Amino acid sequence: MTPEKICPDGLSIRAMQIDDLPAVNAVITDAVGTWGLPAAVLARTLPMFGLRADELGELNGLVARIGGQIVAVATWTAPGPGDTPAGKQDAVLLHGLYVRADHHRRGIGRRLLAEAASIVVASGHDALATRAQRAAEGFFLAQGFAPFPDEGEAVLYPRRLWRDPGPLATDP
Repeated sequence: MTPEKICPDGLSIRAMQIDDLPAVNAVITDAVGTWGLPAAVLARTLPMFGLRADELGELNGLVARIGGQIVAVATWTAPGPGDTPAGKQDAVLLHGLYVRADHHRRGIGRRLLAEAASIVVASGHDALATRAQRAAEGFFLAQGFAPFPDEGEAVLYPRRLWRDPGPLATDP
């Protein structure tokens, strides 16, 4: 991972660390709460989105901080079956990109995604894939992701998107 990157506006981006998990999970909880899920569904599914210490060996992650407080997180891992389009075998699955609700629409998610994409490029992968939530699909499409077609397998995630992992624009 790259060292901490400090932006002129005070946002800093660095590798996620095990000590970050409580703050990371608070960001995830806050972000998932903006998806408009019914309360009963949210209560049952929210624990699935949180990260555990034993998962960190399988995940790569970045956190974005403002004033030392974590406000966003991006994680990625090896893809599972059906997570990438045919011919993109050396891909990375963006497992999650979460921004605290009070920091939406400030370019933080875009900048965090751009940093993750630069790491993916440096590690030699040929695609970046995601399973977007309905509310986030427009964001990913605007970042150059494209849907990929069903290839005969049963699709659990209807909004599977991918992009070649080249640099993303990071200016506001």
